[in-house]
Amino acid sequence: MQLQNEKLQNLQINEDALGEGAEGIIYEVIAPEKYMGYVVKIYKDKVQAQGIQEKIKYLIKNKPALKDTESIIFPEEMVYDHGSFAGFLMKKARGSYDLTTLCTLKPSSRLPRPWHEKYDRQTTHGMRNRRIMCYNIAATINELHRTRKFTFVDIKPENIKVDFDGKVSIVDTDSIAISDGFEMLFPAEKFTQEYSPIEFKDLNLKADLIEETWDRFSISIIFYKILFGIHPYAGTCKGDYANLNSNEQKIMEGLFPNGKKKEHFDIIPEPHKKFKEAPSRVRKLFLNTFEEGLHLPTRRASAEDWCKVFKEAKPSFFELFQHKIKTFFKKIKKEKKTEQLVFQTHSEAPANSGLVPAMIIFALFTVIAVYVLRQNDARRLQEIEQAYGQVKQMEATQFVKQSLIYDGHDAVEELYENVSWVRVGDKFGLISIDREYLTALKYDWANDFKSGLSAVRLNGKYGFVDKYGKEVIPIQYDYVTNFKGDVALARKDRVYYFINRKGVALKGYQEVGDFYQGIATFKKDGLWGYLNERGDIIAEAQYDFAYPFMEGRAKVNYMGKYGYIDTKGNLVIPTKYDTGGAFRDGKTIVSIGEENFEIDYWGKITP
Repeated sequence: MQLQNEKLQNLQINEDALGEGAEGIIYEVIAPEKYMGYVVKIYKDKVQAQGIQEKIKYLIKNKPALKDTESIIFPEEMVYDHGSFAGFLMKKARGSYDLTTLCTLKPSSRLPRPWHEKYDRQTTHGMRNRRIMCYNIAATINELHRTRKFTFVDIKPENIKVDFDGKVSIVDTDSIAISDGFEMLFPAEKFTQEYSPIEFKDLNLKADLIEETWDRFSISIIFYKILFGIHPYAGTCKGDYANLNSNEQKIMEGLFPNGKKKEHFDIIPEPHKKFKEAPSRVRKLFLNTFEEGLHLPTRRASAEDWCKVFKEAKPSFFELFQHKIKTFFKKIKKEKKTEQLVFQTHSEAPANSGLVPAMIIFALFTVIAVYVLRQNDARRLQEIEQAYGQVKQMEATQFVKQSLIYDGHDAVEELYENVSWVRVGDKFGLISIDREYLTALKYDWANDFKSGLSAVRLNGKYGFVDKYGKEVIPIQYDYVTNFKGDVALARKDRVYYFINRKGVALKGYQEVGDFYQGIATFKKDGLWGYLNERGDIIAEAQYDFAYPFMEGRAKVNYMGKYGYIDTKGNLVIPTKYDTGGAFRDGKTIVSIGEENFEIDYWGKITP
């Protein structure tokens, strides 16, 4: 190969490949000097290379500005072989190992010994480090999802490089799905079924818009494997499901061993039992994703949701101190064994007579330090109880109330004004604090109460129930959101409606987007506009495309040109730009022709 970059500079590469996949081979660049630390991906199939060329150009031109530039490895320059497009230049990913090495029950033997100790699932310290790594993955994916342009689709452990400190680099981004938020620009090149949600069977991956809710399912599987060392759907089924052998088949049937269909398993592997030991907020996000989220993608835990629960993984001072003590004694024990071996081999060598006194002194110091820490903790707890004793008592009362109705039920949700949803087997029912059933145990799913109403599902359709158990909005919709104030979004026969608390439809739309800053996009008669959570129209449907609000501004496209509106629907920056980005810290990049420049909230060019 005779490789050149876009400026026709010759590239010299190491002939020994760093890695190889189904589509391409990765080589390290060794000259010129400014590309040290870079690699090239060369496509094996020249026809495939030509087909993906425009996508690579787009990725290079629209590479997102990430806080950690190494967290996701994007193409940076096109690479040519004898003048023909052959691949692209990119930074070398951090870390020598991919995430698969930490996703099995025991860390891979390829990992050095310190990795085994740092990520040991049998220790509190090891599980903390695993949750910190999960946080780094979630934060990276959340940052990309916020652009509303990219969906990984094929995110899996093989595509995530990790270093010893738990930092990550996500690779293989040339297979990512790219959209403008509403229409597919470049499809995903592939997906891996055992990390994919059930909608893969209904979507045309080459044409349909792939939402980030697809990635939510994939990353939850990855986090489960990091924490428990097993695929969340692994196990041996019985009865009607006895012939299901692959994880993919069990995903399709919603057979999560820690979920409502666990009775259909003949053998549940031991690692799944660790699920009960995980923090309650972590368990809830997994259940949201693998249970309710199986058929309701928006119920799946987002990357941002995972960030919030994993952010608490930072170890306390006491845990760090405890880990250092254990490490010290392991080292002492190892040295003692070595000394005994040397003494047995060379009988004339004297034993280290000072070892035992040193251990006794260190142990005494440890006991004193732990005692001081516990005294401080006890004193702080006493101060909290004195200041917030009443609040603590109220919380205890709430817990006692919930406990009173737990007996005889498989699950009890949080109390809402002295009523709670309970589950027996696969069915939900509403019960009062006096253990009086307000509804039969008949619903397939029930959501938390929001604004006094709870969404329920029965035979694939959705409606709403009030706190008295009355179905105030009939179960007839294909999809609903929670009530926000006096309105909720519902879909029936492929038409979206805003409904009020009596179930009366306010408006009919072709499509309604998610709410950002209290405002959502809607599509009507082929054009886009904006409305608020009450269903009031902020901007009439008049734009070819409409994008979510960021920092009080939303990008709109009219006749192929971009501009920006404010939260009142006023066009504050005219639609005259060829391209435009989302506002960040009061600024964004726009272009006219080949000229790029930065503007503020009012369209003024910044210095």
